[in-house]
Amino acid sequence: MHVRTSSRKLRENWRAFLDHITATDDRLVVTRHGQPVAALVSMGDLQVLEAAEEGRGDG
Repeated sequence: MHVRTSSRKLRENWRAFLDHITATDDRLVVTRHGQPVAALVSMGDLQVLEAAEEGRGDG
């Protein structure tokens, strides 16, 4: 699952969003002017992404 928030709300509520990601493994999609620009993922998700990159020779 993913949660979507604006960069402004993320700045204002950084700790709450970080706690949420840590507790749930949800992905946080950050938007600017309504467009997705970045994502915050759990360490588990990052490890999976990095392993996939290594498998493709990108890492």
